[in-house]
Amino acid sequence: MSAIRDLAAIYRPEASATPPEAVADAYAAAKRSRGEPDGVLPVWLAAYTDIVFRLRARACAERHAAAGEPVYLYEFAHPLAPPAHGVPHTAEIPFVFGTFGAPFFASKSGAGPAEAVLSAAMLRAWARFAHDGMPGEGWARATAGVLPVNVLGGPGSVLTVEPQLRMKELAAWHVG
Repeated sequence: MSAIRDLAAIYRPEASATPPEAVADAYAAAKRSRGEPDGVLPVWLAAYTDIVFRLRARACAERHAAAGEPVYLYEFAHPLAPPAHGVPHTAEIPFVFGTFGAPFFASKSGAGPAEAVLSAAMLRAWARFAHDGMPGEGWARATAGVLPVNVLGGPGSVLTVEPQLRMKELAAWHVG
Protein backbone atom coordinates (compact mmCIF):
# COMPACT_ATOMS: atom_id res chain seq x y z
CA MET A 1 0.00 0.00 0.00
CA SER A 2 2.87 2.37 0.67
CA ALA A 3 3.94 2.10 -2.99
CA ILE A 4 0.52 3.31 -4.14
CA ARG A 5 0.55 6.05 -1.51
CA ASP A 6 4.00 7.13 -2.78
CA LEU A 7 2.78 7.15 -6.40
CA ALA A 8 -0.09 9.45 -5.49
CA ALA A 9 2.18 11.75 -3.46
CA ILE A 10 4.63 12.12 -6.35
CA TYR A 11 2.42 12.08 -9.44
CA ARG A 12 -1.07 13.03 -8.26
CA PRO A 13 -0.92 14.94 -4.97
CA GLU A 14 -4.56 15.96 -5.32
CA ALA A 15 -5.43 12.28 -4.87
CA SER A 16 -3.31 11.83 -1.76
CA ALA A 17 -6.45 11.55 0.40
CA THR A 18 -7.60 8.54 -1.64
CA PRO A 19 -7.04 5.44 0.50
CA PRO A 20 -4.40 3.27 -1.21
CA GLU A 21 -6.34 0.18 -0.15
CA ALA A 22 -9.34 1.40 -2.18
CA VAL A 23 -7.11 1.91 -5.22
CA ALA A 24 -5.52 -1.54 -4.88
CA ASP A 25 -8.94 -3.17 -4.37
CA ALA A 26 -10.38 -1.42 -7.45
CA TYR A 27 -7.46 -2.51 -9.62
CA ALA A 28 -7.53 -6.10 -8.35
CA ALA A 29 -11.30 -6.36 -8.90
CA ALA A 30 -11.06 -4.93 -12.43
CA LYS A 31 -8.25 -7.35 -13.28
CA ARG A 32 -10.24 -10.30 -11.93
CA SER A 33 -13.27 -9.23 -14.00
CA ARG A 34 -11.09 -9.42 -17.14
CA GLY A 35 -9.50 -12.72 -16.14
CA GLU A 36 -6.09 -11.10 -15.60
CA PRO A 37 -3.67 -11.80 -12.75
CA ASP A 38 -4.53 -9.67 -9.71
CA GLY A 39 -1.43 -10.11 -7.57
CA VAL A 40 0.59 -7.33 -6.00
CA LEU A 41 2.94 -6.78 -8.97
CA PRO A 42 0.28 -6.63 -11.72
CA VAL A 43 -1.87 -4.30 -9.61
CA TRP A 44 1.07 -2.01 -8.84
CA LEU A 45 2.21 -1.95 -12.50
CA ALA A 46 -1.31 -1.05 -13.64
CA ALA A 47 -1.62 1.70 -11.01
CA TYR A 48 1.81 3.04 -11.97
CA THR A 49 0.92 3.06 -15.68
CA ASP A 50 -2.31 4.89 -15.01
CA ILE A 51 -1.00 7.53 -12.66
CA VAL A 52 2.19 8.27 -14.63
CA PHE A 53 0.89 7.94 -18.20
CA ARG A 54 -2.84 7.28 -18.72
CA LEU A 55 -4.30 9.96 -16.43
CA ARG A 56 -1.98 12.65 -17.77
CA ALA A 57 -2.66 11.67 -21.39
CA ARG A 58 -6.41 11.79 -20.74
CA ALA A 59 -6.18 15.22 -19.09
CA CYS A 60 -4.13 16.59 -21.98
CA ALA A 61 -6.51 15.07 -24.54
CA GLU A 62 -9.51 16.55 -22.71
CA ARG A 63 -7.98 20.04 -22.82
CA HIS A 64 -7.11 19.81 -26.52
CA ALA A 65 -10.50 18.36 -27.45
CA ALA A 66 -12.28 21.09 -25.49
CA ALA A 67 -10.30 23.63 -27.55
CA GLY A 68 -11.57 22.00 -30.76
CA GLU A 69 -8.27 20.40 -31.74
CA PRO A 70 -8.17 16.93 -33.33
CA VAL A 71 -7.30 14.42 -30.62
CA TYR A 72 -6.86 10.67 -30.90
CA LEU A 73 -5.84 8.69 -27.85
CA TYR A 74 -4.10 5.40 -28.48
CA GLU A 75 -2.72 2.51 -26.50
CA PHE A 76 -0.20 0.11 -27.94
CA ALA A 77 -1.14 -3.45 -26.95
CA HIS A 78 1.44 -5.64 -28.71
CA PRO A 79 3.33 -7.27 -25.81
CA LEU A 80 7.05 -7.79 -25.82
CA ALA A 81 8.43 -11.32 -25.83
CA PRO A 82 9.31 -12.96 -22.51
CA PRO A 83 11.02 -12.39 -20.18
CA ALA A 84 9.55 -8.88 -20.56
CA HIS A 85 6.16 -8.20 -18.99
CA GLY A 86 3.40 -6.57 -20.99
CA VAL A 87 3.90 -3.46 -23.07
CA PRO A 88 6.36 -0.93 -21.66
CA HIS A 89 6.41 2.76 -22.46
CA THR A 90 7.79 3.42 -26.00
CA ALA A 91 7.34 -0.20 -27.15
CA GLU A 92 5.44 1.14 -30.18
CA ILE A 93 8.32 3.22 -31.55
CA PRO A 94 9.87 0.46 -33.74
CA PHE A 95 6.42 -0.10 -35.24
CA VAL A 96 5.86 3.60 -35.94
CA PHE A 97 9.15 3.81 -37.82
CA GLY A 98 9.04 0.37 -39.43
CA THR A 99 12.16 -0.85 -37.62
CA PHE A 100 10.46 -3.63 -35.62
CA GLY A 101 12.33 -6.27 -37.70
CA ALA A 102 15.79 -4.82 -37.08
CA PRO A 103 18.02 -7.21 -35.10
CA PHE A 104 17.86 -5.16 -31.90
CA PHE A 105 14.04 -5.11 -31.88
CA ALA A 106 13.03 -8.37 -33.61
CA SER A 107 13.72 -10.62 -30.63
CA LYS A 108 11.79 -8.26 -28.35
CA SER A 109 8.76 -7.39 -30.46
CA GLY A 110 8.60 -10.11 -33.09
CA ALA A 111 9.19 -9.79 -36.80
CA GLY A 112 6.47 -11.90 -38.38
CA PRO A 113 3.55 -11.11 -40.67
CA ALA A 114 1.32 -9.83 -37.83
CA GLU A 115 4.00 -7.34 -36.79
CA ALA A 116 4.46 -6.23 -40.41
CA VAL A 117 0.72 -5.56 -40.78
CA LEU A 118 0.61 -3.67 -37.48
CA SER A 119 3.66 -1.57 -38.37
CA ALA A 120 2.28 -0.72 -41.84
CA ALA A 121 -1.01 0.40 -40.29
CA MET A 122 0.81 2.54 -37.74
CA LEU A 123 3.10 4.10 -40.36
CA ARG A 124 0.04 5.06 -42.42
CA ALA A 125 -1.86 6.41 -39.41
CA TRP A 126 1.01 8.59 -38.17
CA ALA A 127 1.68 9.93 -41.69
CA ARG A 128 -2.01 10.68 -42.28
CA PHE A 129 -2.33 12.43 -38.93
CA ALA A 130 0.75 14.54 -39.65
CA HIS A 131 -0.65 15.39 -43.10
CA ASP A 132 -4.28 16.20 -42.34
CA GLY A 133 -5.00 15.65 -38.64
CA MET A 134 -6.90 12.37 -39.19
CA PRO A 135 -5.11 9.02 -38.74
CA GLY A 136 -7.54 7.11 -40.96
CA GLU A 137 -10.71 5.07 -41.06
CA GLY A 138 -11.74 3.32 -37.89
CA TRP A 139 -10.00 5.74 -35.52
CA ALA A 140 -12.26 7.32 -32.89
CA ARG A 141 -11.70 11.01 -32.25
CA ALA A 142 -11.82 12.32 -28.70
CA THR A 143 -14.22 15.13 -27.94
CA ALA A 144 -14.78 17.15 -24.79
CA GLY A 145 -15.99 14.64 -22.21
CA VAL A 146 -15.72 11.60 -24.52
CA LEU A 147 -12.26 10.02 -24.64
CA PRO A 148 -12.28 6.71 -26.54
CA VAL A 149 -8.98 4.87 -26.80
CA ASN A 150 -7.75 3.45 -30.09
CA VAL A 151 -5.99 0.19 -29.19
CA LEU A 152 -3.25 -0.85 -31.59
CA GLY A 153 -2.21 -4.50 -31.66
CA GLY A 154 -3.31 -7.06 -29.17
CA PRO A 155 -4.89 -10.46 -29.76
CA GLY A 156 -5.78 -10.82 -33.44
CA SER A 157 -6.36 -7.15 -34.15
CA VAL A 158 -4.64 -4.14 -35.65
CA LEU A 159 -7.08 -1.48 -34.36
CA THR A 160 -9.98 -1.66 -31.95
CA VAL A 161 -11.76 1.19 -30.24
CA GLU A 162 -12.43 0.99 -26.52
CA PRO A 163 -14.93 3.67 -25.46
CA GLN A 164 -14.35 3.13 -21.72
CA LEU A 165 -10.86 1.63 -21.41
CA ARG A 166 -9.85 1.00 -17.78
CA MET A 167 -12.57 3.26 -16.36
CA LYS A 168 -13.11 1.00 -13.32
CA GLU A 169 -9.49 1.53 -12.32
CA LEU A 170 -9.40 5.22 -13.19
CA ALA A 171 -12.50 5.82 -11.06
CA ALA A 172 -10.42 4.81 -8.03
CA TRP A 173 -8.39 8.00 -8.56
CA HIS A 174 -11.64 9.98 -8.78
CA VAL A 175 -11.08 10.74 -12.46
CA GLY A 176 -13.73 10.61 -15.18
